[in-house]
Amino acid sequence: MESTGTLLNVLVIEDSEDDCRLLLRELERGGFPSSYLRVDSPESLREALRTRHWDIVFSDYSMPEFTGTQALAIIRDHDPVLPFIFVSGTIGEEVAVNAMRQGAQDYVMKDNIKRLIPAVARELREASAERGRRRAEEERRKFEVRFQNILTMAADAIISVDEEQRIVIFNRGAETIFGYTQEEAIGLSLDNLIPEKDRTRHRAHVASLGDSRDFSRTMTERRDIFARRKDGSLFPAEASISKLTEEGRVTYTVILRDISERKRSEERLHFLAHHHPLTHLPNRLLFHERLEEAMRDARTKGRRVGVAFLDLDRFKTVNDSLGHSVGDDLLKRVAERLREVSRGGDTVAHLSGDEFALILANMGRAEDAHLVVAKIQRCFSRPFKLGVHELFTSISLGVTLFPDDEDTAEGLLRNADIAMYRAKGAGGDTFRFYSAEMTEESRKLLTLGTELRRGLERKEFLLHYQPFVSLSDGRISGMEALVRWQHPERGIIYPNDFIPYSEETGLIVPLGKTIIRRALGEWRRLSPPFRLAVNVSPRQFHQNLFETFSAILDETGFDPACLEIEITESTLMENIDHSLHTMKKFHEKGVQFSVDDFGTGYSNLSYLKRYPISRLKIDRSFIVGLPDSEDDAVLARAIIAMARSLGLEIIAEGIETPEQKRFLGDAGCQFGQGYLFSRPKPPSEMDALLRGDQTEKGVPSPGHLLSS
Repeated sequence: MESTGTLLNVLVIEDSEDDCRLLLRELERGGFPSSYLRVDSPESLREALRTRHWDIVFSDYSMPEFTGTQALAIIRDHDPVLPFIFVSGTIGEEVAVNAMRQGAQDYVMKDNIKRLIPAVARELREASAERGRRRAEEERRKFEVRFQNILTMAADAIISVDEEQRIVIFNRGAETIFGYTQEEAIGLSLDNLIPEKDRTRHRAHVASLGDSRDFSRTMTERRDIFARRKDGSLFPAEASISKLTEEGRVTYTVILRDISERKRSEERLHFLAHHHPLTHLPNRLLFHERLEEAMRDARTKGRRVGVAFLDLDRFKTVNDSLGHSVGDDLLKRVAERLREVSRGGDTVAHLSGDEFALILANMGRAEDAHLVVAKIQRCFSRPFKLGVHELFTSISLGVTLFPDDEDTAEGLLRNADIAMYRAKGAGGDTFRFYSAEMTEESRKLLTLGTELRRGLERKEFLLHYQPFVSLSDGRISGMEALVRWQHPERGIIYPNDFIPYSEETGLIVPLGKTIIRRALGEWRRLSPPFRLAVNVSPRQFHQNLFETFSAILDETGFDPACLEIEITESTLMENIDHSLHTMKKFHEKGVQFSVDDFGTGYSNLSYLKRYPISRLKIDRSFIVGLPDSEDDAVLARAIIAMARSLGLEIIAEGIETPEQKRFLGDAGCQFGQGYLFSRPKPPSEMDALLRGDQTEKGVPSPGHLLSS
C-alpha cells in the first residue's frame, strides 16, 4: 500500500483504500506528487511516526476501530507543528470546529474535495514558517543558556549597570574577584568597586562612551585600572566596557580581569632584566643606570663617585673541584658579605660569573674609597662555610674615581676593570687604584698573551735548576726546577713577568704540563741521587693535577719517590677538602709535598698538621733581614720551632750571606737555598756541579719561582 513517490511525504489515516487513492489523485492533479503510507490503527500510526518523517497528515474522522480524534492526539503528541487535515464525509460543522481547537489545521469534506489543494498549500506554508519560528526560538533559548553558562562560569568579572550605574548583573567571576555575593552586589553603585580617587575619572569615561557613536571602540577598548574589593584592598585590573540600548533603556557591561598575577610576572621579568638571577644583586644594566645617576648627583653637589671592581681569586678552581652548586653557593655568600659592608647609599652589583662591582656614591674625599676597600678586604678574612665545606677565598680589587680619573660611565667601568686586573696580576688578594699608566700596561699585556701562546707552540720555555743545600755539611740534597722564557727578541724573561698573566688567562695549565714533562724527562736523564722539586700553581693544583702527573710519570718513567711538589699556603687553604684528598693520593704514590713561601699566607697549625707535608720553605721575606732584624729573627725561630714540633724539615730560601746561613743553622733549619750556594743553572751546566757535589759562590742573577 506504499507509493514510491519522492516529493511530498503523506501519511493517510483511512480504513478505505479507494478513498485514499482518490485523495492522492487530487494531490497529484494539484501539483503535489506524493509518497504515502496508509494506516488504520493506533499501532500502525505510531510505527509510521517512529520510522519516517512526514510532511502532512490526512485523516478520516470515523473509522470502525479508530477515530480521527484519537489520531490527532497521537500526532500532536509526536509533533505539534505537523500539518493535520481531516478529510471525511461524516464530519459535521460543530465537530470540525472542535477538532480544529484540538490541533487540526483544517477539514475538507469528501464531497468538496476541490478545497483540498488550497488547504494543503496553505498548511505546508504555515508549517514551514512555524518550524522556522520554533528553530529561531530554540536557538535563542540555547544562546541564552550558553550565555548564562558563560556568565556563570567565566573567571572574569562580568558586571552590568543601568544608567544610574547601579549593578544589575554580577556573575560568579565577579563574586570571586571582588568578594561580594551576587545578592550583596545587585543594586549597589559601581562606585563601590572603584577606588575613591578614580571615581570621577571613571564616570567621565563612561559618559564619553555614552556619547560615542563608535560601537567598535566601546566593545574593544581595554584599560588598565585599579579596582576595589569588598575588604577595601585595591588590585590591578584590565577592564573593557560596552554600551547597550534596548527598548529605550541603556545598560553598560563591564568585563574586568584581575591582572595581579600578570603584574607580578611583569615585575619579576623587570627584576630579572635588571638583577643577577643567582644573587639578586643589580646586574650590569642596572649598575650602569645607577652609576649615571650617581655621577649626575655628584656633578650637582661637587662630590666624588668611586667605582670598585672585584674578582674572586681562583674561583674556577672551586667550580672545577667541588662543582658548580658549591660555586654558586659561594657567590651568594660573597654577595651577602658585600651587602653587609657597603654603605647605605652605595650599590653592590653582580656583573657576571665571579665578578662584582660597587658604586661608592657621594664621597667627599678620595680617602673615603680607601676606607671602603679596607672594609671589603676584612670581610674576606673569614672562611666561608658551604655545607660540609669550609673555604677561604681572596679577592682582587680595582678602584677608580669620578671625576679624578674619568668623567663617563664607560670610562670608569673600563678603568676599574684595568685596575682590578693589575691587582690580580700582582698575585691577587690585594687592590689597586687606577692610574693612566695602567692603560698602556693593558695594551702590553694583550701583546704578551699572543706571544705566550706563540712561545708555547715554538717551545721557547726552558728550565734552570737551583740546589737545596744541607746547612750542616754543604752537600746538595735536592734541586728545584725554575722556568724561564727564552723570548726571540727580548731574551730571557723571568716568571714574575709572565706567570701572573698565564694564571689569569688559563695558559698556566698547558704551560705547567710542558714544564712538568720537561723537568721529569731532563732529571731522569741526569739521574742525580736526590729529589727534584717542581712548583705547581693554584690553578694547576685544583685542575686534575693527580691525573696530569700520573700520566707524565708513566710517560717518562720517573720514580715518584724522587719527586717533590711545591705549593703555596694559599693553595692549601683555598679548598681544604679537595687539597687534602689530592695530596693523599700523591702521598700513596710516594710523592712528597713542601709548602712554599711559608709565613706569607694565613694557614695555622690546626690545618697544617692535617696535610701529608714533608717540608716547609721559609719565605725569603723573613730571611733578608737576618741576623740583624730582631723581628725577622723572632719570626724565623718561631717558624723553625713550629715545623720541627710537627716533624717537618725546613728549607730557608733566599740565603745570600754566610751570616744568614749561620743564624739559620744555629736555629735548627736543616736546608738552605739561595745565591750564596748557587744561582739557577741550565741543564748543560748541571753536570759539573753534580759531579763535584759542591756549590759555587758568587752573586748570580736573580732566580724566580714558577708560582711566584
